[in-house]
Amino acid sequence: MKIIFKPIDKQQILNQLHNVATRYDAEVKQHDTGDGHFIFVKSRIKISEKIRDNGHSIHVWGANEEDLNFLKQIWGEPFLVFKDKLTPIEFAIELSEIPAIENLSSSEIIQTLDITEKEYQQFERFIQRSARRPNASNELKKASELLKKVR
Repeated sequence: MKIIFKPIDKQQILNQLHNVATRYDAEVKQHDTGDGHFIFVKSRIKISEKIRDNGHSIHVWGANEEDLNFLKQIWGEPFLVFKDKLTPIEFAIELSEIPAIENLSSSEIIQTLDITEKEYQQFERFIQRSARRPNASNELKKASELLKKVR
C-alpha cells in the first residue's frame, strides 16, 4: 500500500524521520535532487519526504497495516491511502518517485509497490511499447528509462 501523510510541524520532520529510521534499523539520507530526505529499508518499505511549493508531505511505499499504525503515531491520520491496483500510468509515476530506484531489483520494486510478478511484467511490456511511440508521455518515457536500469 502507498500512504501519504501531511505533517503539521514541518520543523520536526527530520527528527521524526530519524525516529522512523531507528525503528526500521535504517538511515535517513538526503535526496540527490531537490530538498527532502528518504529512508530505504531494503526489500521492504520506502519513505520519502517531498517538498513542493513550500508544502511538505511524506510518501510511504510498501507499507502494511502494522507500518500504518506505527506511522500514524508520528504523523497522525494519513492524507491518502492507496490500496487499489495501479494503472500503467500510475505505475510509471510511482516508479519514478521511488528513491534510489537504480539500486533496486525487480523483486524489490514488486514488494515496494505491492504488485505481483505478473503485474510487473505486464506494466514493463506496456511501458516499453508505449514509450517508443512519438506521442508517448514524459512519465512513460522516464519509466521506460528507469526500467532499463533495474537490476
